[in-house]
Amino acid sequence: MIQPFRTTTALNNTGHSRRFAGLTAGILALSIVLVCAQNGLKVTSLFEKAGTRRDTRLNTLENFHNTLGAVDTSPWLILGPLSANEARMFESTRAKALTTPQNRQTQSSELDFHWRNAPFFDDQSKNIIASQVNDNDTVYFLGRRIIATKKMNATARIKTALPFVIYMNSAASGSYTNSSGHMANHEFPVKLETGTNTLIIKFTALPESRPSFRFNLITPVSTAVDAMNEWLDTEFPNADPKSYIITDIQVPDSAAEHPGRLASTAAGALLLSTRNGGIHRFHNNQWWHIASGLDEPLGLCAAPEGDIFTAQRPEITRLSDINGDGIIDDYQQICDFWNYTGHPFEWTVGPARAADGTLWFALSSWFFIGTNYPAPEFPGWNISRPETTNSLPAAAYRGWIIKATPDGKFTPWSCGVRFPGGLGIDPAGEVFVSDNQGEYVETDLIHHVTKTAFHGHPVGLLWNRNINENPFSLETNQLLNLRKPPTLFIPPGDSRGTISKPVFDTSNGKFGPFNGQLFIGVPSRGAVIRACLEFYNGAYQGACFPFITNLNSGVNRIEFSSTGALFVGQLTKTNASTETERFFLNKIIWTGQRPFAIHNIRKTSNGFLVNFTEPIMPPSNDSPPAQINLLSFNYDAEYSPSQSKPIKIRILESTLSKDARSLSLNIDNHPKSGIYKFLFNGITSESGESLDHNVAFFTSITE
Repeated sequence: MIQPFRTTTALNNTGHSRRFAGLTAGILALSIVLVCAQNGLKVTSLFEKAGTRRDTRLNTLENFHNTLGAVDTSPWLILGPLSANEARMFESTRAKALTTPQNRQTQSSELDFHWRNAPFFDDQSKNIIASQVNDNDTVYFLGRRIIATKKMNATARIKTALPFVIYMNSAASGSYTNSSGHMANHEFPVKLETGTNTLIIKFTALPESRPSFRFNLITPVSTAVDAMNEWLDTEFPNADPKSYIITDIQVPDSAAEHPGRLASTAAGALLLSTRNGGIHRFHNNQWWHIASGLDEPLGLCAAPEGDIFTAQRPEITRLSDINGDGIIDDYQQICDFWNYTGHPFEWTVGPARAADGTLWFALSSWFFIGTNYPAPEFPGWNISRPETTNSLPAAAYRGWIIKATPDGKFTPWSCGVRFPGGLGIDPAGEVFVSDNQGEYVETDLIHHVTKTAFHGHPVGLLWNRNINENPFSLETNQLLNLRKPPTLFIPPGDSRGTISKPVFDTSNGKFGPFNGQLFIGVPSRGAVIRACLEFYNGAYQGACFPFITNLNSGVNRIEFSSTGALFVGQLTKTNASTETERFFLNKIIWTGQRPFAIHNIRKTSNGFLVNFTEPIMPPSNDSPPAQINLLSFNYDAEYSPSQSKPIKIRILESTLSKDARSLSLNIDNHPKSGIYKFLFNGITSESGESLDHNVAFFTSITE
């Protein structure tokens, strides 16, 4: 994984204020001293430099644990649903022990209280306790063990809309009773004793609600580790890896509250749209507010002559600066043929502009309910089918990719996307669209857009003249036979996956050794993915890799500038966010030193060819250089994708090329269609470096 050096440049509208990482690290280091004092701990030299960044981190972390202690938490357990009377009976015991179903413990003569395992609950993510509650007296208890090596003061942070009570070691540590029905953050101090501590949270469910929570335990150790990472970035600016530098850019308050999309201009400026209808330009470290009054502009592109094209919900619009003062003063409608109705899921994404001026954009799908399609829980999705597509009395062409000329002539091109993140055009002029996991989209996907193609979601078939029946009456295998196979499957990571607009590196080497490859933002994981595509046996297919995985918040949009920098826009209001206040804008630049990474993976007649950015040491003969598993995801109408059991693929032979940059893997039976997961073991460069990432996913479409 790439852990780039991070600096900070905070700019206001006049570009005068500055915030430096060294100051931030110093403040955080001071906060550790204060935390130590508050906990009655002896303050020692916590930060310990060593010869390398890795040794320094290990030594410093050891000092943290020796001085502040260490904390380990067990998976969650759940008890309930209980009535109010049953909950009072349970609380009267103050439950000093947590018991699993295998070790039940009778708490009263009338009721056998026992806990169920809930390993699917994930700290800092939104966890659903129950699908729906109809009884105002329904109560749930959540419990876990917290093991501390020393006494310490900690903070329990809970985000929920429900009333709750916290018990730490049988004593009430905090409560919240007046619920507004909206998710809100609550913080309460808790005292951890040496050894095993018991944390129990009582949630009282509201009628007709979906009980949910998000939990985080903040300890002196977790605070210290955050400070350590900042300190390492400051004290070791040239430490490995040193290929990429991240700079933070402060955005205007009006843009930070409702960020939308990014675009770059030929003059090197950056454009930022906002969901509340504005567009801002960033150039020479200054911001200008250049346009207002748009309806959720969820896409931008800039023409070389200076015009800006944006996708509003109801139309594609050309924005022009007629008098040359830098402010948009002419708003010209290009097309609005899809008859926007105001439904909240009628997103319009794009446009992407081809070299000949053609505009490409996509319309998100509604979820029309058919005989074989279960109604989602959200009532707004239960929408009637359009009566006709001739006079367009209702919305049309939902789920379609549209090709339009600058003068407004449109051509519905392909259909079947669900919630597209955006469109990208490669150097050869081929169009690709990202789609997000859900009904009929088994995991996040990248599609190659070709005329008349069906990409998988049946809503788009409602406007396909070749389909004369309700597409939701078609069997899954019929739809699958109609679908053009996706170019890339991007398996979900630590949380439910989402991906944003795909962009191609056309910097001619200004961004490193990945020219021509594809980069994709991940809103659910605070990450950027890199992908390489090839045209093999009549279809585009290829591999994807982690690129940057430690950003503050979910990556909503990325964009390359004309100078070869990658701008990354992050949303704080995502499950991946570690921040709570603002939209973050980052600028990532290449330092000139090549990263040690997998450059690409190609399919061969008997396996795969793995190419690296640097020569590698010959792999050991004792074990295969990689583990390979064949994955498959089930295509159906369910929202959450289900995955079949992985199939282990045996490597028969591995051969290193003469220049030591390519590794040929001959596998048992030739590559079939599916998603191949690679986990590389012990691959090092000739200079002794470890791979920036050792995992890859290859999508094989053709035999």
